[in-house]
Amino acid sequence: MVKEPPHGVTIIHHENENYETLEGSLVLNYYYVSALQFLKLRKRSVFCTQAVSFECTTSPIFEGGAPNIEWYDIEGEAHSYFNGNGSKNGCACALTGTCDGGAGSLCNCDKNDAQKREDVGNLILKDDLPAAEVKGFGPSINVGPLKCYDTFPTCSDLFAYMYFNRFENEAMVKNGEYTINPDGAGGVESFKVTCQFPKTEIPILPGTNTNGTQSPDGTDPITKCFDINYGNGITKEQVQALIDNSKTCVQELVYNCVNAPVTDRVHYDTCDGNKQPGFAGSNGEDMCACGVTGTCASLSGEVNECNCAIQDGQQRSDGGMIRDKSRLPVCEVCMTIDPVNPQQPSRSASYEVSSLKCSDYNIGVFGSCQARRESTNSPQPSDTVYIDPDGYDKGNPPFPIFCEILAHPPAGIVTIYPKKETNPVPEEGGMIIVDYFVYILEYMKVVVSEAVFCEQEVYVLCNGAQPPTERGSYDEWVVKEDGTIQCKEGACSCSDGQIHGGFVKVQSSLPVISVILDTSTADRKVHVGPLKCYDLYKDCHDIKVNKAITNSAKYRGNKYAVDPDGAGGVEFFEVTCDFLTDPSIGITIIPGQPDSIKVEGQTGPGSQVTDIVYPDVTPEQINVLTKQSGFCSQEKMVKLLFVLMFLVVTYQVEGWLFRRIRIRINPTKNCFCKAVEADTHRILHDFGSIQRCTRLISCRCGHTAMVTCGDQCDRRVTNWLKTNGGKCQYARSFYTASTCGSPTYGHHRKTC
Repeated sequence: MVKEPPHGVTIIHHENENYETLEGSLVLNYYYVSALQFLKLRKRSVFCTQAVSFECTTSPIFEGGAPNIEWYDIEGEAHSYFNGNGSKNGCACALTGTCDGGAGSLCNCDKNDAQKREDVGNLILKDDLPAAEVKGFGPSINVGPLKCYDTFPTCSDLFAYMYFNRFENEAMVKNGEYTINPDGAGGVESFKVTCQFPKTEIPILPGTNTNGTQSPDGTDPITKCFDINYGNGITKEQVQALIDNSKTCVQELVYNCVNAPVTDRVHYDTCDGNKQPGFAGSNGEDMCACGVTGTCASLSGEVNECNCAIQDGQQRSDGGMIRDKSRLPVCEVCMTIDPVNPQQPSRSASYEVSSLKCSDYNIGVFGSCQARRESTNSPQPSDTVYIDPDGYDKGNPPFPIFCEILAHPPAGIVTIYPKKETNPVPEEGGMIIVDYFVYILEYMKVVVSEAVFCEQEVYVLCNGAQPPTERGSYDEWVVKEDGTIQCKEGACSCSDGQIHGGFVKVQSSLPVISVILDTSTADRKVHVGPLKCYDLYKDCHDIKVNKAITNSAKYRGNKYAVDPDGAGGVEFFEVTCDFLTDPSIGITIIPGQPDSIKVEGQTGPGSQVTDIVYPDVTPEQINVLTKQSGFCSQEKMVKLLFVLMFLVVTYQVEGWLFRRIRIRINPTKNCFCKAVEADTHRILHDFGSIQRCTRLISCRCGHTAMVTCGDQCDRRVTNWLKTNGGKCQYARSFYTASTCGSPTYGHHRKTC
């Protein structure tokens, strides 16, 4: 066992582990291991190695490119490579072009000049090992023992192997510290990491994961660079090996500032010393993450490339996730701070860098903003994040997008802003081109195609009108075959109103890339809102049908956001979903208030009127929901305080909604029970009502008191007979469950 980093090595020795002069054949006899056992060891091991070395004076290993010496594996195959994985014949020096014999020489011994020389190598192609025999003449050779390792390249590889291949009595691996070797035999040394399966995590040494600086005392800017050191004594080469052998790696870097801009003043370097353009989360663009999506802080409407561009004395931050492997790992952060002045009397800057995380799947990347919202109980802030709408290892790579995250209703909205919201329109009209901060149109098209629905507001503003602040009923756009939009005939001339346009809802025309307008002498502007895409469904049953049920039951009481009429309709809203009452459907529930009504002293019909309020949901939204639903129902239970009440439903045009409620009591249902003679049915004892349904309105025959009436009556008769058995020879029960069926005799004859 190797203590640091901790790992186990299986070593198989043989009888000939000293230098021996080759005189035709050297057979390597291994202790206590058969050929079949070797094959099974190879299959179980991650990699194996075997050292081989030569000492020589006048005994070339190769002459004219032909081998004088070959070694044979346990299956009898001959090999003439003495280092590496067999990609090239020769010794170790042949792989680097440094053999003593010069160009074309395959081993140091090939110089054959009577000088003592040496060739040392390591065989690492697992399927060729171990060496079973060496044939040839001349030099002295030493073949070491076979060494096999269960050290996996990454935590993902370890997890996958143990999940599918562990023995019956082997426990599954648990999160913790493990030793890995990303590039196997012949690469970097093994090192210790933290496995949060399937993620591999390399921590940052405390003291280098965060640091900062203050404004200089003099009149010149000050620059400070901070080295990022990785824990467990891990070298930069080992970190790079992990990145090179992982499918995906991420690292977060945040810059905190007070009057300390980022642009041209802050950067980070990777371990190869390369200065990286832009900052974390920018996907390599020469700006910050918020600059990519057009969402940086702004004081007066200006477009900034970073939040820290604002120098108003407030604490701000820029940062995000770095996921391009060519921009990883973070090994140095440099910050330049300008001297103070009367407008900025103080400046400060600091950074925070996270551990490096690698895996075989996308870390911290979701298919949509809604998936990101559903991932935790506490909604994360609206921010620029990476999404991958068409899935990992498919189509486009993950890319940065702005996610608008709402706590209530629980929604995450993909939001793509145009670079210019308001565009003046010339009198002659023409085509208005729309550019976006997410500048790759193909990426935006994928977002639209993978979303449940998308929408975009586009208005023609006439004579200084402002964009509407609420969703209106404007619907004046026509989508042309080429995807451009144009106003309906006669609209948008500004001769009959101040605002025209509305929602663009045809998915093939989104995002809006051009707007065509006819001539007009009016003062016109085109206002283009952000493209918004949603993964919201019509109702809870639609959620179930589309297999979009999430862990919200655990996190927030089965609360979901729904949008019954999709793009351009009423605003989405929050409901409660019931997927348990009937597992084959999803039931959408909208709570009303108050949940209890106390009525006293009212006897006339309609004398008690109570408004029912639905918090955060409008009547229009409920009506849209009921119109598209297959069935809706509503109940109200009220404690009995009077004799007569009436239930009245106020119907709406197209759809329904309880506005006010008046209630009448249904008769109470009772379970009546008697003991009778088994044959003559003569009544032996009348127990009257032994249980009843006391609910109002919905006291149905399915109530427990009605369903169990027969069993309870049978028990009552049995107990009565224990002290009154002398009155008959045989008896049975006789019961009536109110109006829920005919009177029934019990099936069991009881001895009196």
